[in-house]
Amino acid sequence: LSPDGSKLLYNRFSGPSGVWSLDLGGGQPRHLIPNLMLELVYFSPDSQRILFTEADNSSGHTYPRRKVIPAAGGETVATFLLPPGAEDLEWSPEGEAVTYIDRATGFNLMRRPIGREEVEQISHFGEGRLLRHRWSPDGRKVLVQRRIGKQDALWILEPDRKAPPRKLVEFKSGAIFKFAWARDSKSAVFTYGQIGQDVVLLSEFD
Repeated sequence: LSPDGSKLLYNRFSGPSGVWSLDLGGGQPRHLIPNLMLELVYFSPDSQRILFTEADNSSGHTYPRRKVIPAAGGETVATFLLPPGAEDLEWSPEGEAVTYIDRATGFNLMRRPIGREEVEQISHFGEGRLLRHRWSPDGRKVLVQRRIGKQDALWILEPDRKAPPRKLVEFKSGAIFKFAWARDSKSAVFTYGQIGQDVVLLSEFD
């Protein structure tokens, strides 16, 4: 579902197969991408573009190539490769870059503009690894899950302020499974546990 709630993307397995777009306000479905997507297809924050991954076999090896197209369909806006160690891909809040966790930098958070090759390192942790990251709705903060040994923790990064990272909560055992921001960007909710999971709310930590 697009961020503005106007469009839906879905895989269709026949007639013809691929990724289709449906305008929830009415109209006919539109065939956008001729291939079925095993990875997620991402709307940009303004719902006007789509980021997806295709296999690139041009050099004798297979690489995941990222492509950006208009949400209404049409010519490719941008295409680029990320490092082999890139994971947990997200749009940046302003929609002009992507952010991802790079294993080659010690599992730190990176930012790559859509139309340029310069890469900025956002986090500079020297131990452990980042597992996932989520931008706040207001675009000012990043909530990251960090694991050192068997200890899971949630941290806050504020890239524009260049402020030191802040640890919100840490557990000596068990694991954090999922987390998400509240719409006001001042609270977050996550699930934690071992076999079962509890839902935990962190309130007003801005």
